[in-house]
Amino acid sequence: MASTGIDLHEFDPSLTLNNSRQERFANEFLEDLNQTKAALRAGYAENGSHVAGHRLVRNDKVWARIEYLQEVRAKVIGIDKHWVLSNLMKVHERSMEAVAVMEFNPVTKEMEQKTKMIEDVDGNSHIVGVYMYDSGGANRSLELIGKHLGMFNLKVDISAKIQTINFAVPPSPFMNALDDKSRNARNESIKLQKIKKKGRQIKQMN
Repeated sequence: MASTGIDLHEFDPSLTLNNSRQERFANEFLEDLNQTKAALRAGYAENGSHVAGHRLVRNDKVWARIEYLQEVRAKVIGIDKHWVLSNLMKVHERSMEAVAVMEFNPVTKEMEQKTKMIEDVDGNSHIVGVYMYDSGGANRSLELIGKHLGMFNLKVDISAKIQTINFAVPPSPFMNALDDKSRNARNESIKLQKIKKKGRQIKQMN
């Protein structure tokens, strides 16, 4: 972003930050909106400019000063939100306009519209011109308009308390019977394994 050449300090000097480096940072930040470079130009050490810039843009007083200077600059050069939105709409409309794709014809040695073959619903072939539009510009302008109108600021704040509930379930005769059968089956299996093991031992001794 090129410098406007405007001395922003002359507008309401009482709002100037007491910290000279913070004041310089607020002004420098408007030049390219790069917090690291702004901190470096404001006099912060190069090896700590990234951390300093990150901290400064989160400082309430510094950010308030940046917002004020932005308003001043917009008023001086005659830009407001209506102007920005109007021009974004124009960008979108222009980007959506179909533009013929041109290519060089080596036979006629002229630029001609590129064509392609398509089939209609009845299977008949037709030669049509190829057109394109600026989908990137259209999408970007719509994104900026939507952000301004708050369409993409959806925040879902869900707070839930999880409570553990312990149910006291009375013993069931049916379940007790199943437990008894399971225990008996397990005991019989253990006894059978012991008998088999003992049989193998006797067989090895003989």
